[in-house]
Amino acid sequence: MKQLYFTLMVVFLFGSCTFSQVYFPPKEFVYISDSSYLYDKFYPIGWSKDGKFAYITEPADEATGFYFWDLCIISPDSGKMIYLKENTIEDEKFDRTIDGLFKLKKDSIELILKTFKIEQQTFSNFNDTLIGVNTPNRYLLGKKACMLRSPLDFMDVITSYDIMLFSGDEKSRTVFSKDIPNSYDIEMDVCGSFSSKDKKFNAIVYYLIQRGYEGPPHVARIKLLGISGEFIDNLK
Repeated sequence: MKQLYFTLMVVFLFGSCTFSQVYFPPKEFVYISDSSYLYDKFYPIGWSKDGKFAYITEPADEATGFYFWDLCIISPDSGKMIYLKENTIEDEKFDRTIDGLFKLKKDSIELILKTFKIEQQTFSNFNDTLIGVNTPNRYLLGKKACMLRSPLDFMDVITSYDIMLFSGDEKSRTVFSKDIPNSYDIEMDVCGSFSSKDKKFNAIVYYLIQRGYEGPPHVARIKLLGISGEFIDNLK
């Protein structure tokens, strides 16, 4: 076990030392306009050359009084987390902003980002289409959700959902599907996507509305899905 821990530390330290990048506090990207919901705050950071996408979230606090933050890195062609570090700060004097977080945790955040060779970029708007790298294929983003009445609270909840692409031939392609057993999710929507600077990789941003712990306000939980331009090129 000690040998494994030593090996992992060597990989992290060596990887971070061979990659040069100056990081700054990312800007919040607002993905939901309904102010009646609590929501996870979302701070996109950027991609690695091989398509890993990094971002920070501040999960919505349902009256605990704590500050929560997660550092997330997803794979290029799925919603799979390559790295997830969930954190809680209980200090009431802590500056509960992304700037305050970077002042307190900058070294540990930078270590992970450099280990995965994440190149930071700025983000302005969502794309409403996905485009292939080597073909003119262009697809609109969409979704489909299956609902069922919950016997616990007599609300309609999502039991499964699909993220879909639609093209000019009016044919839909499902790129991601998920079943949700014992669901508390009552709504979902696809916000749009981001593209890497070289246009080889994309991150689709969507959210699920989760029923509040004691009812309203309900909570928007952000989700991301990686999808490469090569994958779009090969869609039939």
